[in-house]
Amino acid sequence: MPRSTIQDVAKLAGVSTATVSHVINGTRFVSNQTKQVVFDAIEALSYVPDLVARNLKTGKKNTIGFIIPTFANSYFFNIIEAVESIVRSAGYSLLISNSKENPKKEIQSFRYLSAGLVDGIIAISTLLDFQDIADVVPKNLPILLIDRELDNCRCDTLTVSTYDSIYEITVSFLRSGLHQKIGYLASDDDLKTTTERLRGFQDALAAEHWAPKNACILRADSTANAQDAGAAYQQVANMLENGVTAILVSTNVMTQEALRCLSERNLSPVKDVEIVGLFNPPYVYPCPGLRWINMPGRTVGTLAGKAILNRLNNPDAPRFHQVLKSNIVVNQTL
Repeated sequence: MPRSTIQDVAKLAGVSTATVSHVINGTRFVSNQTKQVVFDAIEALSYVPDLVARNLKTGKKNTIGFIIPTFANSYFFNIIEAVESIVRSAGYSLLISNSKENPKKEIQSFRYLSAGLVDGIIAISTLLDFQDIADVVPKNLPILLIDRELDNCRCDTLTVSTYDSIYEITVSFLRSGLHQKIGYLASDDDLKTTTERLRGFQDALAAEHWAPKNACILRADSTANAQDAGAAYQQVANMLENGVTAILVSTNVMTQEALRCLSERNLSPVKDVEIVGLFNPPYVYPCPGLRWINMPGRTVGTLAGKAILNRLNNPDAPRFHQVLKSNIVVNQTL
């Protein structure tokens, strides 16, 4: 059976091909009654718009690129799901590229996606300076950076600050009277999120006049490959050997490794050595009383989806910069 055309739909609906086009693309007001007649004709004929031809004509791809640093972090999965839900409802597909925490691969992804494949790009970047992106991406291509902000940034941004949560947790360690030595496990990179989180810990130490010798700050590679190799696990083991009884872990991936380290030693992350780290539901360690820093992945994804769509519809609008805040949650799971 020959494929139905827009002319077939127009003939069956008793309207012009222009009206059918406006109904499909939402480019002009059409009465609800006429819309329904067109939709009925589309369904009756099993009509599928020729997106390739339409994209060639309009220059739109109806696709948004999303560059992520890894698939190993559940936080990013929640962001992706929320973004896709928003953009799909607006008629866009999501094309995902994994940079594997490699700056060179990320730049390649920007170059590839911006070469006529997508209408805009959302990215969780591993880069440090926006100029690296600007060098390979057309100036007018909408870009939204989420989770991590870059130096010399000249695009929309949506980030989450954990400073207050980390400061509050650290102060609670110091004032509890239960700990003589506390630890902080930082990611081994120079990202702005890493710097901000460590600053929250150090500022709390200074405010409470805590002796530096009683604070153990170690770093570990928090990428997926490092997780497989047990980098964070080993650093937590080192802290335990040095008498640390409370540890703040600065990433979601490393938190899981820290909890594994305690579990294999039959130590409770609440009663024996207190562990507080970043988590993103639905994954939460099943231990009542465990405190964790909640990263609002779905909220980030929802706002990111709306932000990139708004930029596509309003290319000359002022730059969008929004900072969300993490919050501290006490686990009630039995």
